[in-house]
Amino acid sequence: MFIHLYQLTSWQAFQLLRWRSQETGIKALALAERLLAELSTVSPAQALTRFDHLLLTLDEHIHADRALLIAPEDANTEQ
Repeated sequence: MFIHLYQLTSWQAFQLLRWRSQETGIKALALAERLLAELSTVSPAQALTRFDHLLLTLDEHIHADRALLIAPEDANTEQ
């Protein structure tokens, strides 16, 4: 996806994903999987704008999902 939308080499695309992974503390694989899932419903005309937004906010979506999965008694151990 990075390669197509941003016209990057595979190395550059990996570095971009790696950067977001390091910035967010979320594994690159989890970010990539969520990006693909989120973009599966986006029209080609909206792809670049939506992708840019997702790339910069995906960690918020993932953290929100995880918060919903944590039982109240487990919340104290997560911090």
